[in-house]
Amino acid sequence: MVSQRRHRCGLAVMAAAVAAAVAAAEPPQPAMLRIVSYNIRHGVGMDGTLDLDRTAAVLRRLAPDLIALQEVDEKCLRSGGVDQAAALGKALGMEHRFGEFMDYGGGRYGLAVLSKLPVQATKRHQLPRGAEPRCALEVVVQAPGIDGPLSFVCVHNDWTAEAIRVKQMRALLAALGDDERQVIIVGDYNALPGSESLTLLAEAGWQILTKDGGPARGRTWPADDPSEAIDHIASRGLPRSAMTHEVVNEAVASDHRPILAVFTWAGPVAAAEPGARAKIEFDLDSLDASGLAGPPDGKVSIHYEFRIPDTPENRAAVKAIDPSIEIAAGPRGRVNAVKGFCLCTGSTHQPRHREILVSMAKLPFVERIAQCFFE
Repeated sequence: MVSQRRHRCGLAVMAAAVAAAVAAAEPPQPAMLRIVSYNIRHGVGMDGTLDLDRTAAVLRRLAPDLIALQEVDEKCLRSGGVDQAAALGKALGMEHRFGEFMDYGGGRYGLAVLSKLPVQATKRHQLPRGAEPRCALEVVVQAPGIDGPLSFVCVHNDWTAEAIRVKQMRALLAALGDDERQVIIVGDYNALPGSESLTLLAEAGWQILTKDGGPARGRTWPADDPSEAIDHIASRGLPRSAMTHEVVNEAVASDHRPILAVFTWAGPVAAAEPGARAKIEFDLDSLDASGLAGPPDGKVSIHYEFRIPDTPENRAAVKAIDPSIEIAAGPRGRVNAVKGFCLCTGSTHQPRHREILVSMAKLPFVERIAQCFFE
């Protein structure tokens, strides 16, 4: 009996050692942050039905870490006396914070933030009044992939006049200050691209995130047939990342469509192992900052390809590092993507080309990354 116990103990120790060795050999997974903005119209959809469970289901499918919500009721008669921020937070397993605009219908009306990350601080910033009182709600969290605190700010600017929105934006920028804090402003800006309030933000050094698919696919209102792009995300001070930003195809649950942005930090190039770098079969050092090579009057990008075992997990890992990578089953390319593999193709012509390539080479299922030529 004692011998059997010792044998089981020895097997357990051996298994733990093997698991630790495997974990040490695997490259760290890219850090990812998923953020959502949604004007929920207090849970009333395009069909005129109040259904907060439907709102929660839309948000759950997006698997966000941080959510900015606009048009949120707290115990108002029109929405059944429900504390909507608390109810959505409970349904999604997230902390909630509410920012009050005004008393309304037996309760309060405003905006909210939901967070899967522990909230370290909360600040309410009063903004100039428009057709209604307005504020911005800031929560401070520690996000994966970011050194130091991240301020996540929810806004819902006036819908009646651009001059009022400019005043509200000036007040918010003054409240946030011009220090080196890392900040994301998310919400219903009620402003079209190129408007004065968004231009003011850009001129102050903020990056207004471009939505995937161009202007036609960046529209968010009205939800059933969007004609206006008025929901936006802006950032300042974030480290470089791969990023996707899209309007979610949800046409019923509110009069706005949600927007989703996914930031992926793959880690510094300097941390690359020599073995990973050796998988890249062309000279990274020949490329300039934009990923171009060749003489000054004839610089070109390098197109590259590699194969991966064709599984959803492997595809997702590649897309997390570089969403622009094209993945297809069928073409074999020069890397012989036979049955059971898929061919991945990319281009160096982007600012993060070195970081992307090294991070891709560190994936254990990537064997080699070769230059490709289209014929």
